Amino acid sequence: MRFSCEEIEPFTPFGFWKKLLSLLKDNLDTEPELQASINTVLAESRASRDSLRQLLVELAQRGKFLVLLVDDYDVALIQSQEYSEENMQQFLSECRNLAVHLEPKRNISIIVTSKKRLNDLGPRLNPNASPWYNHYLFRQIKPFDNTEIEQFLQPFLQPFNKPITTELQQAIGEIAGGHPSLLQIASFLLYQELRNTTSPQVEEFVREFESSTRYFFDNTWQRCNIQDQNLLMLMALAKLRGRLERRRYDLKDVDLIFTQNERNLTKLEEQGVIKRTPNNGNIAYLFIYLFIYFIIDGKVGNSGNLEF
Repeated sequence: MRFSCEEIEPFTPFGFWKKLLSLLKDNLDTEPELQASINTVLAESRASRDSLRQLLVELAQRGKFLVLLVDDYDVALIQSQEYSEENMQQFLSECRNLAVHLEPKRNISIIVTSKKRLNDLGPRLNPNASPWYNHYLFRQIKPFDNTEIEQFLQPFLQPFNKPITTELQQAIGEIAGGHPSLLQIASFLLYQELRNTTSPQVEEFVREFESSTRYFFDNTWQRCNIQDQNLLMLMALAKLRGRLERRRYDLKDVDLIFTQNERNLTKLEEQGVIKRTPNNGNIAYLFIYLFIYFIIDGKVGNSGNLEF
């Protein structure tokens, strides 16, 4: 069972448990008694961790297992007017308790996705208690390689029996950078184009893709702190060899700056913003293709000084 925390607006613990129980009810067509129990809980606005705990006990008695995939979990780690730090601490404690102390606990598995490591987010830690996130096992989702990109695109191509050109396939791999979210957007656009026309032209497709992903790059930029943004602007300028319209930047110490900011670069790589590859004994820093133009167009061109 899967849902995104972005669907809960504004995010609150009650909204989270209500969403979870509602989806669970929709997936229990063969268990009308449990569906009736969930309806009663929802009607009485009693959706909570304890409600789910009781349902899990009943599911275990029926030999059923719940796999829960929660996307965009970082939304649950941002305070708001409706969601205080105290609310957050309580919610995270309930999630930990559900994952660690539930009996029988063998019939639930919780997987969360986040745009950043959980230990970089969330509330202040209690020095007298274990970190709230230490029961999670971190796994980085890496960019797709060319073979994986081709496999990803195949289901979108099969219904039309219209092969796309090699140039377009290469362009999709380049502009999406192997990033799963961007590939999903590219695949949707490709599906739309193939449904309405023949194989799209590369230039037109790239323009459409750029327009459809502007929000993605803006959100990515906003998630970066000032130091990360400066590093990204330096990388963009390095790609232009220090030249931007009538300006010229001295980048003679840029490699030293990158070396001094290794930790920040590692985090940017984990978030899928950049890729680092060996290059003649050095490290080459690669962008998602269109992100360079987003930074140059909206950020570097309007920037004052880059400070470290």
